[in-house]
Amino acid sequence: LQQCAEGESPDQSFAGFARLVESLPAGLQLFSLIDSHDDIAAMIMAITLSAPDLAEEISKHPMMADALLYRDFWTPVTDWPDRKAKLQNAIAEVEFYEDGLSLLRRQCREWKFQVSAQLLQGVIDGARAGRDYAAIADAIIRSALPLVMQEINRRFGQNEETSLTVMAMGRLGAEEMTLTSDLDL
Repeated sequence: LQQCAEGESPDQSFAGFARLVESLPAGLQLFSLIDSHDDIAAMIMAITLSAPDLAEEISKHPMMADALLYRDFWTPVTDWPDRKAKLQNAIAEVEFYEDGLSLLRRQCREWKFQVSAQLLQGVIDGARAGRDYAAIADAIIRSALPLVMQEINRRFGQNEETSLTVMAMGRLGAEEMTLTSDLDL
């Protein structure tokens, strides 16, 4: 409440926090988390006050807030190739197309949340965040491609003469993406 009161628009700040809490299916767990970790409370308020899109993601997927507790979450990612390989291996083991898409969406959401939180807290700067968002997009595209090609072949038959090239354009190609950037492929 103190952070809301000290902000530029206290009523709007409190309303944003209230929306976050109201939308959580387990609001009581959020209060328990906040009660035991003052730094998490400050982080959630910072997200609520300055990054409403991120706050909305937490409200839709409250388990993401747990990640704020782990030290690794706050370490800038340097192992994008390893993460990409692990995701590709996980996708290769998925039995159904829709499950693969769900896995891709969940992983993308979690990685974007990590980069956004690090940016918001000053752990990384905007240029680094742009490169990390681009690395996320690259990992998702490369992991999705075999899954999508398999589904196309299943539905329409395999055509050995067909090839596919993906070309990154715009912010992705320049590695200057933001949280809300779209992909120009």
